[in-house]
Amino acid sequence: MVVALGHISRTVTYNHDGTLLALGFGGRVGKGKETGGGIVRVYNLKQEGGRIVEVTKAAERQDAKQWISDIKFSSDSRILVAGAHDCKIYIYNVLQQGSTVVLQLRSTFGKHNSVINHLDLSNDGRYMQSNCSAYELLFCETSTGRQITAASELKDVKWQTWTCTLGWPVQGIWKGSMDGSDINAVCRSNSGHLLVTTDDFGKVNLYRYPVLDPANSKALSYGGHSSHVMNARWTCGDECLISAGGNDKCLLQWRHRITDASYISSGPGGKGDKKVRIEEASDDVGLDGEDLNAEFSDDLLDGPAGGDESGAVKPWVGAVRPPKNPPPVSAQAPAVDMNLVWAHGYSCSAPSQRNNLFYNLGQKLIYPVASMAVLLERSPEQTMAEWKQHYFKGHDDDVLCITMSRDRRYIATGQIASKSLKGKASVIVWDAVQCRLLSRMEGCHQRGVLSLSFNDAGNQLISIGMDDSFTHILWSDLGGSWSRVQQLSNAKGDKQPVSFTTSHFIIIYNVLFSSRLCLLTG
Repeated sequence: MVVALGHISRTVTYNHDGTLLALGFGGRVGKGKETGGGIVRVYNLKQEGGRIVEVTKAAERQDAKQWISDIKFSSDSRILVAGAHDCKIYIYNVLQQGSTVVLQLRSTFGKHNSVINHLDLSNDGRYMQSNCSAYELLFCETSTGRQITAASELKDVKWQTWTCTLGWPVQGIWKGSMDGSDINAVCRSNSGHLLVTTDDFGKVNLYRYPVLDPANSKALSYGGHSSHVMNARWTCGDECLISAGGNDKCLLQWRHRITDASYISSGPGGKGDKKVRIEEASDDVGLDGEDLNAEFSDDLLDGPAGGDESGAVKPWVGAVRPPKNPPPVSAQAPAVDMNLVWAHGYSCSAPSQRNNLFYNLGQKLIYPVASMAVLLERSPEQTMAEWKQHYFKGHDDDVLCITMSRDRRYIATGQIASKSLKGKASVIVWDAVQCRLLSRMEGCHQRGVLSLSFNDAGNQLISIGMDDSFTHILWSDLGGSWSRVQQLSNAKGDKQPVSFTTSHFIIIYNVLFSSRLCLLTG
């Protein structure tokens, strides 16, 4: 079901039983004019058989002066809070009479010194905690909007959710040289055992909750996004985790399931964490170019290089108070792994991302999403729920271009420059049917790979870089099935960006010669 909103919405939340949906509006893309900034809107949701069959607008207010950045219902759906970029949080009474909803401004909290980023309500809805871009952790009463300056008064409060990036149970997520902006979002699982964080480096990280020791707390890290990951949320029952990318404009859906078969120590309440077993990818094993199961990396403990920890302002530290009876804490990585089950999105915004949809030898669709290529398995007889995706996972940033050999057996992908390769970009050749990595040309181009093309025989490949000269490199398959690759030649192009590459025409310009290749680029 698609509902036209009329404005950009950057935050959304359900109430406890899924009958109400609240959205906060505002913001702009690029240089466009912002519309709807500060609007809070509530929809009624009618469900039948577990599916939403009707969405109707129930209430709307516009009290904030700038766009809404976070929004939450209380556990009983009687309170709705909305944090805005005017540095204030608006607290509403939600009055329901049948299908009629009225939003009544209850109080306003305006003690933050910068734009609101995250907020949470207590289980009983009496208290609220919030973070802002000035790295403050503040508390208030929802009934009056009065600030509670003595953080110790709330040290034993039970919070309905934990999405604040600053606070006692999440202090260990800030590693090494991280500054206050490296982590974009956190979310505690509904079971209270896990904490997910998303960062500026395309990673989704899983910790045991709470996370207290920045030097020793270990996490599992998962790739798939390119650039920054803006948010992540658990579904009801923690069956799935949904992560939202920034510039890659995609949603990744991860699945795990909890079994009662075994337990490990240090879980909440002293009984140990439930062991979490991942639903295996079955026919995806060995297909994705790298193991979908994340492994702990020492790099995560050190944090990303280039941060300015010494210069980071940390006013939130003074508001951190441990609870009287803290839960057991473990620095070990959680007994969790995740299986990527669906990637929602399609990379097509860059000029180089044209002509990037292909059918392989088995008539399966292949296309780029974020830092991956996706193989979509479907048939006319199947419903969408029966469709399957497999993933080519070997890049660590946006896939800019993709091409397929004429016999549809191989695909080649090129990415934007990688931080890990110090501004250089790689080309990868894959088996187009098995999603298996065949060869990698590491760091072969500056800035990124603009275009790729196989010759008619499928045993040679041309790649064009994004450097000032749009350097062309000719690669040859020496080992058969692209098991071993040799660079035959390279040459500079002119100063005009290359829009296409093909091997089916007589040479016109940007010419490279080999015994078997005629190349045209334009």
